[in-house]
Amino acid sequence: MNRSDLYNLMHRSQDAIACAQQAFERFSRLGSSWGQAIAQRCMAEAYIHLRELDAAEQAAQHVLALEDEHTRPDALRVLAEVFLLRNDPAMAEAYAQAAIESAQESKNDYLQGYGYRTLATIYQAQHQPQQAQHAFAEALRLFTALGLPTEIADTQHLMADAATSQTAQ
Repeated sequence: MNRSDLYNLMHRSQDAIACAQQAFERFSRLGSSWGQAIAQRCMAEAYIHLRELDAAEQAAQHVLALEDEHTRPDALRVLAEVFLLRNDPAMAEAYAQAAIESAQESKNDYLQGYGYRTLATIYQAQHQPQQAQHAFAEALRLFTALGLPTEIADTQHLMADAATSQTAQ
């Protein structure tokens, strides 16, 4: 976790972007593609919060271009969120599935959990409640195994909201 991540968690997107841009410049001078990828990923997250979808997509694509296996799953997940917000659930689902596969390949249960949670929200938007509940359950399983109380609570909240919206229909 870095300062830009903390700003993103506090919904201080402009601060997250400024911090990540400074980090990107430093890591570029140092020739660290991993650092550049982390900084771009932080910017992509912040741009998602601001609903600046073109900027989020551009930052996520930059992460992918750097070909760092540790940041690839998150970049793919951000792209899934971009396409969901653009009302393109088919592309969103494809990117979410790719994020999950990439996280599995790099043995990153944390990012795999985020991928499943994103996939669940995509299924929910497509009115596929069974698939959504299955994906939420998988995210919950991963976050529970990792002992992440905030992610567990967030996932449970999303699951409850999904169940409530389904019964309302």
